[in-house]
Amino acid sequence: MRPALDLLRALPPLPNGLEFPGSTVIDLGCGAGAAGPAVAMLGRPVIGVDSSPGMNNAPSHRLWRCLSRQLFGTVPADGPGILTPQAYHGLLAPLGNLALWQTEYFQTLAASPQGHPIRRFTESTYGKPVLDALPCAKRSALVAAYDTEINALYPRAADGSVQFPFRRLFFTLTR
Repeated sequence: MRPALDLLRALPPLPNGLEFPGSTVIDLGCGAGAAGPAVAMLGRPVIGVDSSPGMNNAPSHRLWRCLSRQLFGTVPADGPGILTPQAYHGLLAPLGNLALWQTEYFQTLAASPQGHPIRRFTESTYGKPVLDALPCAKRSALVAAYDTEINALYPRAADGSVQFPFRRLFFTLTR
């Protein structure tokens, strides 16, 4: 929720709704809509747009795909990619006043008796399309390989928790 609130605080003052009837706020990357009530406080109709969380090019998603290719020679078809900040700028800047920035957040993931906390977090998001494409026996092998790799990258604290960094790209576009 913090990324959404940070974005809302960065918005410029919106023009009076009477001057721009029908003006709408479009929330790209809204996820399940947790920030919807805060966005609605802008006093405009809100349209939320999001692709599947499994269609993400985050490093943890790439690790799921890379390990699947290494172990089994296959990986499910990739979905729509995420553009670079420069590509978003080139696409959006001609449309109006663009502000674009990137922030990295750290989320503490609690210890899990079922495996590495980052694997537990990502297997239902980034890893889901990869795991869903595999038979059960191969899923278990991939999960074990992922736990080994991710533990080397993100060692657990004494209490078993992990600090999980995630980067967010924000932009506002006004006309």
